[in-house]
Parts: sequence; C-alpha cells; structure tokens
Amino acid sequence: MEPEITLAGSSSDKTDSNNNAKGQKDERNANTHRRSSLHYSPITVDDLMSGNFNVYVQKNIGSGYGGSVYKCLVYHDSSCDEENNATTTESSVMAIKVLSKERTKARVAVNEVELLRIAKSPNVLSYVSAAETIDSYLILTEFCAKGDLHGMLRHLDERDILTRDYMRDVISGLECLHNKLIAHADIKMKNILITDKNVAKIADKDKKALFQGLLANKTERWSLQMAKNNTWLNEYASPPSSPV
Repeated sequence: MEPEITLAGSSSDKTDSNNNAKGQKDERNANTHRRSSLHYSPITVDDLMSGNFNVYVQKNIGSGYGGSVYKCLVYHDSSCDEENNATTTESSVMAIKVLSKERTKARVAVNEVELLRIAKSPNVLSYVSAAETIDSYLILTEFCAKGDLHGMLRHLDERDILTRDYMRDVISGLECLHNKLIAHADIKMKNILITDKNVAKIADKDKKALFQGLLANKTERWSLQMAKNNTWLNEYASPPSSPV
C-alpha cells in the first residue's frame, strides 16, 4: 500500500473532504501513483527554503517495524529560461524511507539523518533530503537498483571477482564510518545494498536507525532539543561538525 505523504501544515477545504476521500479511494483502487511534495533540505537553509521536489511513489521495496522503504520517481526543476518563462524539469529514481511517528521517536529519526549526512562515502548510502509530515518522517536517499547483497550472492560464488569487489567496498565504507566515530549496529548482507554499477553500499534496510556510536554522545543534546521543540531540519539545516 502506498503511503499518504502530506506535509505538516497543509490542509484541504472541508467542503471538499467527501469528494477528496472518494477520489483517494478510487485512486488507490486504480493502483495509480500518489503524488506528493517533499521539501528539499540539503546543507544550507537557503536551499532548504527554495528547493522543491515532486515525488511519485512507485512500489514498496522493504518494510519493518518502524516503517517502509519505497522506490520513487523524483521530479525537480533543474534550470529556468527567464526569457521564455520556461522551466526545465528532470527526474531521478530514488528511495524514500517513511518512518511512522507512532513507532519512531523524533530524536531517532533526526539522529539517523544527521549521521547519514556526516557519513559521506562512496560506499555508504547517500543521503539526499528529509522532511516531516503529519504522521511520518521522510528520508530520501539514492536508490540501489540491484537490491541487497544477500540476494546478489545467490547468483555468485567465492571465485567471482564481484564478490571480492563487494568485500572491498564494505571494508571501505566501514573504515569511513569508524574514522568519523560512527558504528553500525547490524552489519549483515541485507544491510549492504548494490547499485546498478555493482558498487556495494552500507545502509540501514531494517529501518531501525542502526547508525550509532561515539558520535551520538556528542550530538544527543542537539537531537533532544530538536525533538523537544518539535522541529525538523528547517531550523537546524546544518548538523554539528564531525569530531574527526
């Protein structure tokens, strides 16, 4: 089932509520893609306030206790022709993690986003954006088309050169995390994702915010303050610098 992604603060006309409910039901029955607006929140506040994504959820690619991960198509404005008053739109295939607020504490979601942003590495899943809805936390990341290492190894053996390449990638990703005092609490084949270019990337497929470690001790107060104020990345667009 596709998630309802409605940004916090948005509202609909009460007089149209019945029609909207009926339309949403018909849309689900027709298995059409739900469109939603996800505010872009990269590094700077200026980019956060000016950017905008249109996200089309395509299919569920994983579920767990805290939420689900979906493959999605993201449309964004890439350039603007002021003379002709035209905007060029580009699309990208990405993954969106939808964490239920009922099962995920704010500081857990914020901590995961924070650590993903700090842990930049060719062999760690790349963070793109994050947002908050009325009932969910949304984390947008790159999409790894070939799934997890557990599924890939069914088609490989120990003599395959890709097996050695994947091992090197995992070691490289772990080295990056450890150099930044970040520990991953559950390294296993299902948490190693493979891109379409056969690059292995450390991820958190089980949606339990497993990125932990010494860094969390230095940022706990920062994350707790965000949770206390019921804020998201709008006011805290830049995380604290890494201690390394």
